[in-house]
Amino acid sequence: MTHWETLIAKAPQEDHPLLGVFRMKSSECQFHLVQGQGAGVLWMGLPFEGVSQMLLYLTPEHRTPTDWQSLLVLAEKRARDLQATAVLLEAPSGSWRYEGAIQQGFEEVGAYRSLRWAEVPEHVLPEGFGLLPYSEVQDPVVLLEILKKGYSGQVGHHEPNARTVEDLLGMVPAEHIWFLQHQQEHVGICRIDWWDGHWVLDAPGIVPEHRTPELALAFVSRVVGHVKDIQMQSWGDPLETVLLYQQAGAVLLEQTPYLQKKLDSIDP
Repeated sequence: MTHWETLIAKAPQEDHPLLGVFRMKSSECQFHLVQGQGAGVLWMGLPFEGVSQMLLYLTPEHRTPTDWQSLLVLAEKRARDLQATAVLLEAPSGSWRYEGAIQQGFEEVGAYRSLRWAEVPEHVLPEGFGLLPYSEVQDPVVLLEILKKGYSGQVGHHEPNARTVEDLLGMVPAEHIWFLQHQQEHVGICRIDWWDGHWVLDAPGIVPEHRTPELALAFVSRVVGHVKDIQMQSWGDPLETVLLYQQAGAVLLEQTPYLQKKLDSIDP
């Protein structure tokens, strides 16, 4: 096994479990060298609505302000090559990543959150809305379209493509993927699946023109039904939606800020 293969293999266990997710989403990989030796890895996603999300990994011996700034500069350069207008990363508050990124001009724009429901209280969808399982649709093109529209404008989401749909359908049964409909039009998506011994719910994506905290909560309630003890993953949901989830009984387990830096105001 080469040094790089060892570095990549060790990173998910040692530092960040999302590395595997990034590889699954076809993000490309670049390596950071210090005096000719491997010091870190950069995963860069294709721009989604102009924003390239990235994941940066430094080996423990290279976790210094200088190496971190060098890796951020490399990331910004690659994002420009991809014609992105901004770059986005996750960084725990107070961590060396967070502080270094703030010093480089990044700003908080949202968060990844993990929540747990003992049970979801019953809420009725507004008149004109209904649910449709993907098992009754079975059209990858339609699934791709609602993935794009449903999460539009929310930080933390990658540009979905045909491989995204293929991977999703390879992991989640069609009957566990739900469309939200409004007058027969697909306006939202949500999925729930049994994963590693417990139920995991992806926070719903609802098209911006229908996106409200109340509709999101009702959507979650109808998808979950009477299932109990659910973990929900939320990428970039509006704070008011998360607060409504908490008021309805969800417990916040984890919160990691998203930091973004606009590139159009930076000299190349």
